[in-house]
Amino acid sequence: MSLTYFEKTKNTIQQGHVLISLAGWYFFQQSNNDDNQQKHLNMAMDCLKQSELMLDSNPALLVKCLDNQGLIYRLWGEYNIALDKYQQALQVVIDKETKSALLMHIADMYVALEVPNDALIVYQDLLMEISSSNTNTTSQEQDDDLGIRGVLLHNIATIHVDQGEHELALEEFREALRIKQIAGGEHNPEVAKTLNSLGALHAGVFNDKLQALDYFKQALLIARIHVDNNNDTDIMNALQNISLMEQDLYGERQS
Repeated sequence: MSLTYFEKTKNTIQQGHVLISLAGWYFFQQSNNDDNQQKHLNMAMDCLKQSELMLDSNPALLVKCLDNQGLIYRLWGEYNIALDKYQQALQVVIDKETKSALLMHIADMYVALEVPNDALIVYQDLLMEISSSNTNTTSQEQDDDLGIRGVLLHNIATIHVDQGEHELALEEFREALRIKQIAGGEHNPEVAKTLNSLGALHAGVFNDKLQALDYFKQALLIARIHVDNNNDTDIMNALQNISLMEQDLYGERQS
């Protein structure tokens, strides 16, 4: 109904806006219906491609359209195309918050495409920009930036682990954990993510099973706080990690 109305009025901006909303509806449907998931994603993408052609004069809506296309290509595993869509959106975006989010997406695509050095540059530039801008922001913006800093440090540490820089990664994970706890509270799911990474690092590279066990137990507590049943993936992964550490420690005591 809305799209037909705006087609008659030749209001292309409103047509584009309605198409983005329609794409959102299809996207929501695919997340609730596994049987027709691909069909709904295809329909969402068709709406977004039509919308993109109508929004040259409205940067905010064009960025939203390109960002949403990037998300769908990302779900399809077409990371090169997703990267291109995010980069297109970056050329149009005006506000700082959306720009930062797009840069995060771009870095994530570099990781997915196995170009870690390019991702590292983007993450580090973002971290430097956030750290230098805190003096001129509101209290709420500083809180938001603090949470982003924690995520960035975690992502940077993950790359350093893969590059064999384990001591540096350990320092960065610890700082990420501290910042995430301040920004979102000790029971925030983001905190659990870094606890798991610290646990894995101690269990493997540093061969400190007791410390790893402690981190995994903390992650399990957070996972249980945020779910209603014990079959959740995060809970099962934490239990598996704890079991492995306990078996290893038991084996060490017996030898």
